[in-house]
Amino acid sequence: MNKCHVPITWVNDQAPAINDTHLNQYDGELDTLDDRIITLDTTKALQSDMLLAFKDVSLNSTTGVITFTLFNNTTKTIDTLLEKIAINFDYDDDPTSPHYQNLIIELEDGTYKYIDMSALITEYEFTDSSTIDFTVTSGAVSASVIDGSITSSKLDPAFAVTIADAEANGLKSEGYANGTQGGVPVTSGPYYENNAKYWKEQAQAIASQSLSGLTDVTITTPTDGQALVYDANSGEWVNGASASSASDISYDNTASGLTATDVQDAVDEVNGAMQYLYNNTGGKNLNSYPYYETSKTENGLTFTDNGDGTITIKAASYPFTVSTTTTFTLHSRYNTYANGCVLKNGNYILSGCPQGGSSSTYYMRTAYIDSNYSAQPLGPDDTGNGADLTVNGGYYSPDSVYAQIVIGILAGTVLTQTLTFKPMIRDASISDDTYVPYAMTNRELTEKVKGIISAATNAADFAAFKTAIANL
Repeated sequence: MNKCHVPITWVNDQAPAINDTHLNQYDGELDTLDDRIITLDTTKALQSDMLLAFKDVSLNSTTGVITFTLFNNTTKTIDTLLEKIAINFDYDDDPTSPHYQNLIIELEDGTYKYIDMSALITEYEFTDSSTIDFTVTSGAVSASVIDGSITSSKLDPAFAVTIADAEANGLKSEGYANGTQGGVPVTSGPYYENNAKYWKEQAQAIASQSLSGLTDVTITTPTDGQALVYDANSGEWVNGASASSASDISYDNTASGLTATDVQDAVDEVNGAMQYLYNNTGGKNLNSYPYYETSKTENGLTFTDNGDGTITIKAASYPFTVSTTTTFTLHSRYNTYANGCVLKNGNYILSGCPQGGSSSTYYMRTAYIDSNYSAQPLGPDDTGNGADLTVNGGYYSPDSVYAQIVIGILAGTVLTQTLTFKPMIRDASISDDTYVPYAMTNRELTEKVKGIISAATNAADFAAFKTAIANL
């Protein structure tokens, strides 16, 4: 705001003259002052209001209280609760402390707040049943299925039917193969004296029977090819037609159900039936399946699992030189692999490597973990002519081993065609090296089904069980 009055120095009888100009100047200045006074009067603060204004403010750093002093000397306070601000915290893990498992908060004023952390956790009660057992270890809850607690009532009816059919077929095969049911010899019924084992023993008895002690009413001196025929009426063996071989001896097939009409054909038919059972119901090929590794491509070689236990190795083009030694693992020598190849103590033959293998080209190799936890070979490599293996216990059991089987293609090998490996491990007493796929025995199949059932605990497990049954 600017001054509105311009002073004039007046001197008697001298200029400036008192005239309208100067008088109007003073009149205008008075008018301006008058307006300013009115404006000031209408906009000024009242004394009563000013007495309520703050003239001082202070803070108590200990209590956190802010004090405002008014012009009328009254005060107003605001408690900021600064003394309640947390300045530190700790967790009490001492089981003997009254504040065990509490979060401890230290406040500015030196006091403490205790928060029970257990109050933040919702507790659940787990109740054991005849099927599920709960355990708590260091706060961790574990659930396990009680051995033998899964019954047929827990299975889907369709699964139960599948299991019952599989078990019935297994028992039927067992009966016609061995004359047993669940490992117990039968004493009557369709399998009694009507099974492969029985007829094999009968054939062996016929082939090895001695003339010692037999009643001979017609023979004084046996001749080469002499035959005896049993006379049921007299209960004696009498002279029969001369026979140069077993095929010359007639055979009554009425009771046995065989088609053979001579002894040689009967023996051959029984042996054929035994071989069929050996090849198709498990027993010949002991190299378990599926394998540790599946189909893969590595270092330019494609290993294909053909689904029947054979492995095909194919290069992108031929001739092909292998740059890096490449292997395909059929089985691990450790017991952590669920489908490992377990061999009991005894002698075996490994076969299936294509002809042309060698220690510098390709091979099949075996190994196991001995009692000192060292890897040792079970025998020489198979490079195309088979290899003898010997099992005499190992680290995991004194009676068996987990056999590692590996196909190896060595660096520098020149392949001119696709290779097909037919891995087979058979008992050393079996001379026939014709490859047959692995098949579980009836007993192994039954035990596997029982194992799958006992491991199932929920709907997902039973769905997996259905798939496993389909894949057996």
